[in-house]
Amino acid sequence: MDEQLAERIFEALGDGDTAPLERALDQGLDPNSLIGSDSLLSLMMWGPQLAGAAMLLRRGASVSAPANEELLSQTAGMGSAAGVALLLKHGADPNSEDGRAAVAGAIRSLNPLPTLRVLLREGADPDGTVEGRSRPMTLAAEAGRPDLVELLLEHGAKDSLELRMTAFYNEPAAKRLRRTTNGLVTGLGLRQGPLGDADE
Repeated sequence: MDEQLAERIFEALGDGDTAPLERALDQGLDPNSLIGSDSLLSLMMWGPQLAGAAMLLRRGASVSAPANEELLSQTAGMGSAAGVALLLKHGADPNSEDGRAAVAGAIRSLNPLPTLRVLLREGADPDGTVEGRSRPMTLAAEAGRPDLVELLLEHGAKDSLELRMTAFYNEPAAKRLRRTTNGLVTGLGLRQGPLGDADE
């Protein structure tokens, strides 16, 4: 894709104007165009450019194109709940390898709760193994996020043994999790773990 055209499109999108992108598409711009090794779509998954991403997807951009193989996880890792919802609406699979990585990315992002909620609402497996070994519950426990633990449980996450083991080996996470006020972690048995009640 011509870099000058891309610059005009992105500058306009930054101002909330999708007209230059629409004109370029009307004149034959491939919605699966690349800028270097990145897809045009992947460069529009955040902030005001998201309107451009929505237009590209409506005009035929493919979430499964080779340049977009990791797009769902990248978008989740940025904490773009709206971007994740857009990709899922247009066919991204929340239970593919990239979908499982997206769950991990959401948990570690700066905007984890809404991003993870979108993935789970659209069918992501709350017990799916990510990165070859870790489960979402483990990642949420390591992050010390009882709100994420609760969300995963609400969507069917099972077996709290791994969560208790994470708390045993990660005392700071255990202390943060124990401070939850809704009784969730007490219900998981973390207060009866080997750490005792040192934080109280």
